[in-house]
Amino acid sequence: MASPEEIAALRAHGLQSRAESQQHAIVDGPSKWDLMLSLFDGDCDHRRPVAFKVRRANGFEYSVAVTINEVGREDGSGENWNIHGYLNSDPTGMFKAGVPVRCFFTTKRRTGWLKPVA
Repeated sequence: MASPEEIAALRAHGLQSRAESQQHAIVDGPSKWDLMLSLFDGDCDHRRPVAFKVRRANGFEYSVAVTINEVGREDGSGENWNIHGYLNSDPTGMFKAGVPVRCFFTTKRRTGWLKPVA
């Protein structure tokens, strides 16, 4: 996880806006069951976010909470998913809550990518 000093340095150099346009590797994420619950459980006011552990290009690893709005099959395997949702939290402060995201995620390996969408 990034230290407060590292986060401040990134922000000071204008990397926050660049980070918002970059794709980040998902190195760990939810099970298929947790994805399903995130999509189907709850109502407009009470949603169930899932956590994705992402790795930035510089090696920082941290978890972000994502609320899922849409899941589509990438192929016929039943293990690869195209996901649309929005960020609930980012402990680094690089992304604001509510930022829409797109993800590709494989539940077999629990890896993929996450990209904020402008």
